[in-house]
Amino acid sequence: MFDEYKKLFDNNKLYELLSKEKSVLWLKLRAITRKDLLEKFIRSNNILIQSKKINDILKELYYKIEDDAIVDSFIRNNINVLDKVQEQKLVSELHMIKHFDWGGDYKNALDRFIVDKYIKKYNIYEEIISKLDNEISVAVSGYVKCSWYNHWTSILIENVFKNHNSILPAIGEIRHIDFFIQNIPFD
Repeated sequence: MFDEYKKLFDNNKLYELLSKEKSVLWLKLRAITRKDLLEKFIRSNNILIQSKKINDILKELYYKIEDDAIVDSFIRNNINVLDKVQEQKLVSELHMIKHFDWGGDYKNALDRFIVDKYIKKYNIYEEIISKLDNEISVAVSGYVKCSWYNHWTSILIENVFKNHNSILPAIGEIRHIDFFIQNIPFD
């Protein structure tokens, strides 16, 4: 089962994966795959593991854990949540953005945009310096500000969810899953 679930997950077949027995446990274990979290989970639950590689450790855990309540408990005890002071400070910082302008259409590839629109187009040094001063710096500045704003507003929104009792966040990096609501994964 474990290897089948990994294959479904790796192939972005989340809905098919979720139709399988104990797939939510598999996903929750994936949510703690950062080495430090996994080691802490094993220690705090006094689980004896023979494997050394992360995937093998997860596989071993998957077959040893009967009830995902211990995974839920571990996650709840290891959530990083902003306190009210941090949250208010962050909101104050975000209010510094008065104008939201990406500065161009980069399609998540600012470097490619700069290379195509400027580097490959201008072969005279003075022209590229002029573009750098008048266009590129403005575009990069807008991109950085908007990206910064998007990142930290996402952190604030996730914080709201993390503070809710019926939500179990994915505390590690897990593609396509930010949290579980009543054992249903959400991105």
